[in-house]
Amino acid sequence: MRTIGIVLAIVGILFFVFDSIDFKRDKKVLDLGSIEVTSRETESIPLSKVAGGVIIFAGLGLVLYSTKKSWRAA
Repeated sequence: MRTIGIVLAIVGILFFVFDSIDFKRDKKVLDLGSIEVTSRETESIPLSKVAGGVIIFAGLGLVLYSTKKSWRAA
């Protein structure tokens, strides 16, 4: 549970560092036998700062909950 919380916190921080995830996709435009024409398109997925904050707090909550739970067991 603690490991998942740490991973979530790191992912949330990455949401604040990067504005979007960009990737390129090759698309076949024309295919005439031995002649091929392709187009490279750049697409992006925007990353929300609000979602990043929610993910950070969820990760920290899991870390604190697992730490509190381990204190009770001792």
